[in-house]
Amino acid sequence: MKTAAVIAEFNPFHNGHAYILEKARAVSGADCVLTLMSGDFVQRGGPAIADRHVRACMALSSGADLVLSSPTSVVLSSAEGYAEGSLKLLASLNTVDYLVFGSECGDIDALTSCAKVLLHEDEAFKEKLHEGLKNGLSFPRARAEALPEFAGLLDGPNNILGIEYIKAILKYDLPIIPVTVPRTGNAHNASAAVGNYASASFIRERILAGDSSCENLIPKVAVPALKSYLDEHAPLSADDFSFLLALNLFKASSAEELSSIKNVPLSLARTIYSSRDAFVSFTQFAELVKSRSVTRTAVDRALMSIALGLASSPKESGLFAHVLGFRESARPLLSALAARSEVPVILRPSRESSLPKSFREETSLSDLYNLVRAQKEGRPLLRTLSHRVITV
Repeated sequence: MKTAAVIAEFNPFHNGHAYILEKARAVSGADCVLTLMSGDFVQRGGPAIADRHVRACMALSSGADLVLSSPTSVVLSSAEGYAEGSLKLLASLNTVDYLVFGSECGDIDALTSCAKVLLHEDEAFKEKLHEGLKNGLSFPRARAEALPEFAGLLDGPNNILGIEYIKAILKYDLPIIPVTVPRTGNAHNASAAVGNYASASFIRERILAGDSSCENLIPKVAVPALKSYLDEHAPLSADDFSFLLALNLFKASSAEELSSIKNVPLSLARTIYSSRDAFVSFTQFAELVKSRSVTRTAVDRALMSIALGLASSPKESGLFAHVLGFRESARPLLSALAARSEVPVILRPSRESSLPKSFREETSLSDLYNLVRAQKEGRPLLRTLSHRVITV
């Protein structure tokens, strides 16, 4: 049995994601498609528009055979950290043969060439990178300017993430074959739809604005799950975490204390600490403290890490595989996971007598997401472990 993995956020699931799942099976020849999905918080530093369970349900209805939830401490990382944590987790399952991802270029050889150069940085590159950073460029911009021969590749967000996936595979000699397919539809952050395709950010903006007329951008079989969720629950944005962020900002006694939080280097911590009296909201404060050398996404990740109190990244031994849902036809894959995985495979956590500490911490973060949502809606908390595993 061959298995292809797709790492994704599905925030929310849309036609482009369905296309990737379809292509993952076709180009790899795999029997099953496993998806490693971000949980209730996403890599860009915000809460997911809908919780992990409804997004998993949408994916299972649209081509995924098995959906695992990725730990928040892996997700809330730079592209490099996100890729490394995700690939280490997939490799530890000992059931994944291929990693399939979308890219702007659709050229695995070009992406691999760039990954090899970045993995073995020469002195000339390091000097150019250092010069760019010293001149106030953000790390992504400084890196692109230090490698002009790959500038076109390093301008595409999906290319960049794909390069980091390949780097992780090469760096740790992981037995996973990377495969890319050209991204279809419009650009990653495009502000308009192209036919029945649109970026997740465009769909999120529509949902947050109360506009429900984007059903054509989502697979028909997945629409009922999202519609039912949005009829019942309020979508969340970063500003819904403003109070938690303010609370932890003002609890900190120094910039050094803030710098002990994940994603908060000391230089950024000093800016955040010295600016906290001007705090009004999450997004207002993020705009205030961002700079030419620190991207807004990096600031958002730092602030969300502060709001959640993420003290550090997990060690490899803290990884786990939380099964959110599966198709009945994927039971052989579940059996293979149970037999081969080097990390705990958690299927029914409410029945588990002994859960890893890292999973208990993840559950607390998910409950925090649910609590913020419950307070926004004016209703009691619905705990994460009350959800049953989804079967299709």
